[in-house]
Amino acid sequence: MSGRSSEEDQWQQVGEELDGALRRAAKWMQKRSKRTADPALPVVGDRAMAENKWSGLASAVESYAIAVSGVPGADGAISVLKALYGVEDAQALMLRSIDRHVRLLREGPFRSGQLLLREAERVGPADEDYSGFLAKARDHFYDAHGLAASVQERAVIELHLGLVAVLIDKQADAKHWLGQSYESGAKVVEELTSKSRNVKVLHSRKVAAALTVSTYGLYVIPAKLKKVWDAELAVGALQSFVPFMNCAANSLNAVSGSSQAPAIQLRTVGDGTYELRYGGPPAPD
Repeated sequence: MSGRSSEEDQWQQVGEELDGALRRAAKWMQKRSKRTADPALPVVGDRAMAENKWSGLASAVESYAIAVSGVPGADGAISVLKALYGVEDAQALMLRSIDRHVRLLREGPFRSGQLLLREAERVGPADEDYSGFLAKARDHFYDAHGLAASVQERAVIELHLGLVAVLIDKQADAKHWLGQSYESGAKVVEELTSKSRNVKVLHSRKVAAALTVSTYGLYVIPAKLKKVWDAELAVGALQSFVPFMNCAANSLNAVSGSSQAPAIQLRTVGDGTYELRYGGPPAPD
């Protein structure tokens, strides 16, 4: 007869069950850690490269817009398409500086629209399929606009819609969509500066009015990330986003022949603080 009591047997059974539960929990944590090795946090890349790409696109649009007063040459259209294709890496960097897992970069309509723009660039304006490629690209960007999951994604799509409208000589549409892109971008800047807590914003009444654009149902910073965001992350995202905003502003101004959309300067003013200014002369470093 065993010297163990029924109470001791019960405690041994509880201990074995607890050990088993702990082993299962450990295995689950190991699997989970593998799945989350690439956390959904913003990323930082080559901002100087990105700024050059965005400014290059704006310059191509400005040159093309000047030629519109006469008969736009094929070289001008190709320059815009090449610059729009060339900005893709900078665009991905900008979006991922806010949310690493960007739906826009994975979903079909936007990617299909980009492919059709490359096809238009490949065949050139002299080809009979050129206009068709641009028209189909525009249709895909319309579809992508309805699927946008964030304000910054919508701003990117609106920029593409505006620039395609420029290339198919739909000036009213170009002004509308470039203006929408700028207004959506202003909402992103507003959200990022509110998170930074150390950026002083100087803007005009015109820009303040743009901040009333409806973004119902869309976010800038995903809710799952808001708790881990700090001032440094917000300023980094601003540094990535400002060149895009200036590209939208300069493109809109070139197409409309005005200076209705002020560019942005973001500069340090000492002691870890920054100043973000709409319009005015370029801010010194």
